[in-house]
Amino acid sequence: LVGNSIDRLRSAYQDALKRDPDMTIALFSLAGIEMLSNDIEVSAKHYEQFLDRWRGAHDYVRDAQLRLRQIYPVLGDQYMRRRMPNEAGRVLERFVELGGQSPQVYTNLAFVYAQKEQYQRALEHGKHALRLAPDFGRAHFSLGLIYEAMGRPSEAVKHYQLVLDSQVQDDRLAEQARLQIKKLMHR
Repeated sequence: LVGNSIDRLRSAYQDALKRDPDMTIALFSLAGIEMLSNDIEVSAKHYEQFLDRWRGAHDYVRDAQLRLRQIYPVLGDQYMRRRMPNEAGRVLERFVELGGQSPQVYTNLAFVYAQKEQYQRALEHGKHALRLAPDFGRAHFSLGLIYEAMGRPSEAVKHYQLVLDSQVQDDRLAEQARLQIKKLMHR
């Protein structure tokens, strides 16, 4: 669809909702249009509104939940980059609530809760990420940071070393793990 066509479709569905706010299926279609336009934040809002109001065939519910499980990890990453941990936590927790399973999402949730100094919740999410992917270097690194913030340096070093042992492909992450180990060993 060309940009102008998308704008016309968006406008038509918005007009339909103005005329009949109970035309819930229009929210589903509008969410898809926003997804095509790469406005995933608005798309997610429309899918959530649809789920709150839809009373029809379950196939639409399943599809809306699937789309949200696709959107929320990306949206969570965007919020993390924009330093919006509350919003990131909200959409990532919703991803989990919808049945999503991703070591990256659980690692991001660990970072979110660590930033809020909710270390027990951060540990739970970091450990869950490792249950999903035992060699996930970013999860080990996040657990290292959390244990370090909790004043538990030996456990932090263990996880930083596991980053190095996991043969992580991210050279920067491996270098950061080495630096953290060096810092903690020289205290």
